[in-house]
Amino acid sequence: MKVILRKNQLKLREDLLSTNSNDNNKPALAVSNSEGDNDVSSLRADVEKTNQYNSNHNPLEIDVQGYTNKKLPTSNNGSQEMIFKNTPQAASQIQQMINTTPAQSLPTKIKLQNGIERSGKLVEVTTFNKKELDKFLKEL
Repeated sequence: MKVILRKNQLKLREDLLSTNSNDNNKPALAVSNSEGDNDVSSLRADVEKTNQYNSNHNPLEIDVQGYTNKKLPTSNNGSQEMIFKNTPQAASQIQQMINTTPAQSLPTKIKLQNGIERSGKLVEVTTFNKKELDKFLKEL
């Protein structure tokens, strides 16, 4: 006897571990400038340090004004947020963006997301025999 389960039927374990896009609904952890000098030179170290203590995989939020001497227009406050995936290269990309973008175009906040975003169109079929299915369900 073979049992066929769809991917959405196997999401029970994923939801418990919070490894899907629900991670991005968690409150963001603030990344602050450890040197306090309004310079992007410490951004990479600050992001790495915050990620070390981020065992719940919360998104990270960077206040851009803390990493630049450029005066952001007050019209930008709270209205602009840029989103990056939390990868090892993200800090370098953000540093470059802050250095090369004019103040009126900079967002006030940058969010680093940890979750995996899915479009909902993924269809996978996994085939189990009864013994494998029982073992899988016991592991849940």
